[in-house]
Amino acid sequence: MERGKVQRTAIKISYDGSSYFGWQKQKEDVTIQSILEDKLKQLFTHHQTVHGSGRTDAGVHAVGQVAHFNRPVKFDLPTLHRAMSALLPDDIRVISVADVNSDFHSRFSAVSKTYLYTIDLNPIASPFNRNYSLHYTEAIDIKVLKQCLDSIRGTHDFRLFTTPNAIAENEGSTVREVFDADYFQSGGYLFLKFSGQGFLRYMVRILTGFLLRAASGKISAEDFKSVLNGIVPDLPPAQFKVKPQGLFLVRVEYKEDIFKDFENPENNIYFPFLKELEDWL
Repeated sequence: MERGKVQRTAIKISYDGSSYFGWQKQKEDVTIQSILEDKLKQLFTHHQTVHGSGRTDAGVHAVGQVAHFNRPVKFDLPTLHRAMSALLPDDIRVISVADVNSDFHSRFSAVSKTYLYTIDLNPIASPFNRNYSLHYTEAIDIKVLKQCLDSIRGTHDFRLFTTPNAIAENEGSTVREVFDADYFQSGGYLFLKFSGQGFLRYMVRILTGFLLRAASGKISAEDFKSVLNGIVPDLPPAQFKVKPQGLFLVRVEYKEDIFKDFENPENNIYFPFLKELEDWL
């Protein structure tokens, strides 16, 4: 129950998902949402629901997840930011805070989301990046990879790139528009970027697994495109879903830059990555 006058507030969050069972609150497991709500209850002395722009699964990370809640107006933005920084564990950081209109919704107001998947192509995997990348040692044909990525752009029915349970949970269309699908290579790592209006559950992880299957010669680029066009293959793409640890929610965009008054351009939050990767993203 809200007490007194409140202000709709948006926060941008970075987190290491290694120790959490995803974003969404669960009865017994510790999640990002449950941690945020617990800390806000300590601050506000009453429960306040935190609404995220989307769910990230267990082990998935975020550079720029966005969430919203209503805060008592007696807490101004700098005070809120300092308090959350003090209360939250080190693997969850609030990067930015902003006042938004009362009809703003972190999920339904979003116009674009960008995800990054990190693949370690080195012969021996780094033990330091095991929670942030997929180790993949098969040879990659970059030409085929690019052809497949190019075919992903546009509007498609991605029902073959999710699971039946996820479709049932979604209770809606499986058609999605992908604005950009691209790759970047540096230092023995391959990075895949997907930007779109929205994504089905597991969609990026299944796309990544199927892309690797094509790029390593197990299927042709034409086979990949046919599945994208709805032709059911002998082996369903969901069978090749890659592990969650390589996936990052990079950013969520809205019609307006809601955090423009709070951003610190000197704050580099792409810790495991290179500056050139940040520029590419």
